[in-house]
Amino acid sequence: MTTVRSWKRILGTGLVVVVGIPLITVPLLVLAVVQGPPLPVTVDAEIDSGVERIKFSGQIDISTRIIDDPDFNGPTMLEMIIDFKSVKGVGKASGRKFATESQTVIHRPLLAFDEIEATFPYTQGNDVHAARTAKAAISVAFSPGSGLRVTSRLTSVKSDREP
Repeated sequence: MTTVRSWKRILGTGLVVVVGIPLITVPLLVLAVVQGPPLPVTVDAEIDSGVERIKFSGQIDISTRIIDDPDFNGPTMLEMIIDFKSVKGVGKASGRKFATESQTVIHRPLLAFDEIEATFPYTQGNDVHAARTAKAAISVAFSPGSGLRVTSRLTSVKSDREP
């Protein structure tokens, strides 16, 4: 009897290992993810807020991941986490300071060249109730040889109040 029980215990443990390990590892392999280092993009632009011109400067940090889907044959996706926290604004006439404490997450099909617009809120001081939004245009290029890179600096920021 003890021999039968010990074989059942060994067989049961073996089955758990044989069946369980693929169930754990296969979902991890479903999406092949390639993550690159954060890409800094310099900001030096002005917008018209409707009240005054605001000069934004600083740096946008963009973390990227290329997500491949070999199991379902979905398109290869680009994930961008765009962090605006280092971008600050100053009113040209009043000298008022504006903050941009936000992150934007974008998922797009991976293309050789892409123009991406990301909106971000900006506020004067800590007054979140008076927040306005602006758009940042970012150019991204990808090639298998050189990988993903930002090909141009941020050149335009447009207020949501502009036509």
